[in-house]
Amino acid sequence: PDSFASFKKKFGEAMSGTSTTPMPSVMNQARFVNLDGKVEVKKVNSVKWVAADTGTTLNKGDLIQTGGDGVARITFPDGSIYTVKPDTLITVEENTKTPDRSTRVGVHITSGKVDLATSSFEGPNSAAEVSFENARASVKENSRVAVRSDPDKKQHEITVAQGSTQLQRGSERVQLVRFDRMSFPTG
Repeated sequence: PDSFASFKKKFGEAMSGTSTTPMPSVMNQARFVNLDGKVEVKKVNSVKWVAADTGTTLNKGDLIQTGGDGVARITFPDGSIYTVKPDTLITVEENTKTPDRSTRVGVHITSGKVDLATSSFEGPNSAAEVSFENARASVKENSRVAVRSDPDKKQHEITVAQGSTQLQRGSERVQLVRFDRMSFPTG
């Protein structure tokens, strides 16, 4: 009972912002929130793949791979949610939070499909990104996009379901808004 009361007090202080104890670092890291089927992680400083679990935190350079029946939902400190679909390989490219509450989060899709949903950004210089092939999408706040990269068929695609994103490919920049879809071949 005493340990529960202590936990309850600390949790209440943390949620109300009156805590003098620093928040655990896990609050500032990307992590899995849902896992279905085969999902594996290869940490940046490791040579082997291990089964993912909801206690796994993710850092820049970590690889995530889903099997044919695998789906993983990853949340980042800014509230962005990346849903990694079956048969997908991604790399965590960015996962930083600055003192002004700005965040920079992003993944690179080597192959497969990722759905991304952003929330309202807290900091003025926040960004949620997804890169694939030779393109980078900077997704605006309160947006939803789906990105597919198929190196075998040499075809890549981004679809905006809500909000907007700016897609940069080489020196070309395109603003995409709700219901826009852009596809392009490899190269």
